[in-house]
Amino acid sequence: MELDSGARFYFFLFSGKGAHDGMFLGESFNTLDPAKRLIIPMRFREGLGGEIVLLKAPDPCLYLYSTARFEALLDQFDSLPDTGMNEQRIRYFYSRATEVSVDRTGRIVLPQDWLAYAGITTDVAMLGHRNRVELWDAETYRQFLREAEETPDAMRLPVRL
Repeated sequence: MELDSGARFYFFLFSGKGAHDGMFLGESFNTLDPAKRLIIPMRFREGLGGEIVLLKAPDPCLYLYSTARFEALLDQFDSLPDTGMNEQRIRYFYSRATEVSVDRTGRIVLPQDWLAYAGITTDVAMLGHRNRVELWDAETYRQFLREAEETPDAMRLPVRL
């Protein structure tokens, strides 16, 4: 990922034991209302809770984490060597996260600059992805699916199903 300074940052998120007490599966599509609110489907909402951490992802999408799962990710930073590069990476990571609340009707407000980062205008694809929910521009996600269907071998996982 290129920053204006030309520095290249990579961050890898992995869930350790205790951070993966359930998982998010499937996909759902919805539309932002004029106030940039998104209804989170009940099946995702139950695992995310009332306070959600919104994170700008390396891909052009947004990640949603429950507060507990996000804190488990942050705990992993404590085990990193105390170097200047790690401090820069951690600073970069924190700067790309914000908290959002779920209202009583199951909606979250998505900040306009975050929507622009992910290329989301109106239609949103919500994907369950292990310990998080990803928010994609619906057309970008549909294009990914079309490409995946055209090259199924490229999408084959190196595991036995």
